Amino acid sequence: MTQNITLNKETILSEIRNITAIYGKFAKMMDMAVTEDESSSIDVLYNKNINKIMGEISRFQPTYSNNVITVQEPANFNTGIVPALTSNLSDLILNLVVSDWLLITKNDPKQFQEAAANCLGNVKLFLNSRTK
Repeated sequence: MTQNITLNKETILSEIRNITAIYGKFAKMMDMAVTEDESSSIDVLYNKNINKIMGEISRFQPTYSNNVITVQEPANFNTGIVPALTSNLSDLILNLVVSDWLLITKNDPKQFQEAAANCLGNVKLFLNSRTK
């Protein structure tokens, strides 16, 4: 069975921009606030991490197009967990992108790396969820 997971890319990118801007203000380095150039860099990091996630869940034959991740699941896939799966995928992307951004700007990404690892574990758990 094909399962589509729709991501709200604009919301995710907005949250990422808010977080990176806050880090810039706390560090008193306004050049870290999100400008147009940095916004396009964040978009590049977003796409890079979508590809990374596709590799992590490759056993489900994922595809990504127009903000929709499509995976192949057995007929007994628990569709009731799709909202939680979508939420964790969105959080995973956010944490991966912020982590990459913090590495580029020489800040500590540990908090976001740990959150990303947790989200990835949840995503894999949800993708393996079956009904009886």
